[in-house]
Amino acid sequence: KPGEAAVPVRALYHTQKNPTGWLSTEDWIKWAKGTWENIQQTDVLDGWRSARESDEEKHVCPLQLSLIRRLVLLYTNPRSIQPDVTVLDPFGGIGSVGYVCIGGPANEGSIPPGQERNYIGFELKESYHSRSVRNHTKARAFVAASLKGNQQKSMFGDDADGTQIVTGETAITAGSSSIFDDV
Repeated sequence: KPGEAAVPVRALYHTQKNPTGWLSTEDWIKWAKGTWENIQQTDVLDGWRSARESDEEKHVCPLQLSLIRRLVLLYTNPRSIQPDVTVLDPFGGIGSVGYVCIGGPANEGSIPPGQERNYIGFELKESYHSRSVRNHTKARAFVAASLKGNQQKSMFGDDADGTQIVTGETAITAGSSSIFDDV
């Protein structure tokens, strides 16, 4: 029927029934409640105020990273399970959704290595796009440092890491060997 996923999201980890799951039973129970009371309002990316282009802008909406992280983990499959699926953010802003999909840290932690999601975001304002590029670079640096600290091989390789940012008529693809290449 319409709306069913080609590959269902099976996030709950179980040693025999679902060893590829990524959520603990404790997190699943906590997040299945009707309200989430422990999302900190200050768990947002730095620089959201400086991305504004003028004092005229009244609508600035920094989204909490913990909220994004929970939604991404609950409702999407990682690239390792479904490499052809991408998280779409039609209002990219300063890149919070991409930051989380890459593996950047939130107050509750980050998406574990090997569980990253493909991401594409759209943003019309150049100042927000510039901030998004910087935030995604910070997320990549965090992941690289984490992997180096754990002496694990990076999942990103030498090619693009599945992240794409689109602003106006410019498309930029992120890669680990060179930070940004125009498409």
